[in-house]
Amino acid sequence: MHYFFKCYLFMHCSVTPDDVPLHEIEIDVYVSTGVMYKPKLMACDFHFNLALLIIESDTPLSPVTLKGIDDTLSIDPTQHQGKKTSRLRPHSDLFNIVPGTQIVSVARVFIEPDDLDYGFATFSSRSPSGLSCNELYELKHGSLEARDGAPALNSLGETIGIIFSATCFLPSDTILRWWNHYKISGEFCRPFVGMEVANLHDAELNFLEQFITIFPGVSSSVIVTKVNHDSPAGRSGIRSNDVIVKIDGKLVQSKVKFYEHIWRKVGKSVELKVVRVTNGEEVSLRLLIEEATPNEFNRWQLPSWRYVYV
Repeated sequence: MHYFFKCYLFMHCSVTPDDVPLHEIEIDVYVSTGVMYKPKLMACDFHFNLALLIIESDTPLSPVTLKGIDDTLSIDPTQHQGKKTSRLRPHSDLFNIVPGTQIVSVARVFIEPDDLDYGFATFSSRSPSGLSCNELYELKHGSLEARDGAPALNSLGETIGIIFSATCFLPSDTILRWWNHYKISGEFCRPFVGMEVANLHDAELNFLEQFITIFPGVSSSVIVTKVNHDSPAGRSGIRSNDVIVKIDGKLVQSKVKFYEHIWRKVGKSVELKVVRVTNGEEVSLRLLIEEATPNEFNRWQLPSWRYVYV
């Protein structure tokens, strides 16, 4: 009996035509040994720009472990005194990432002589402009150059996401949630609320000065930066500059944690506790988490170059 090892490969689906059936799309994947594989394209989600390939091999391929990130950062400077980052604790379940953290990308470009290439960028916890996926994180001051689909690595060599458009990356947390849902149900999960949020520490300085004075007990959370009025968020009464401090009674300490909760509630309502600097009030709102329709899918840029990364 012939045994196969199965390897699951995540990549961006911008290079796959959206009008061709999956079984008719052929992709060649070259690994570092020079061996070429013809994987099966099992899934392609244009909302999150993620495609799933399955490679069958006679020998096991080197696996990559996706590491989740912790983007929590307190706006209270006294909480940072003597605090160590997870970069000093390599066996932590999450990698603590803050603005300015260096991101590395290593890729084998499918252009002769197929040499390894690499680049650097710095992490910004803001979402990139021009793209509508709020779960992306911006990369700045980089030399990545058209590395769509390349792994985003931390300084320990751990894979913390996938790079898009050389300007941003999708964290492993989102990729793993996407994969786990598809693996169990065979369907995509595409939460839609019609608003964008940012980490509280990314708010304007004058806003933070007012916020700390009015709500000294809140040091990390998410702030609403944009609301589509004809959306679940708009209909719930959420406003720009609202700070969401709790979801269903649980503290919201970062953007990653916010979306982690949202993903589990598609088709259901959640209770939000928000605070407002304008009048100092705390309000409770009900927000329905809907499933994105094709008209509400995230917008993505098509890559100008075609690369294969392994």
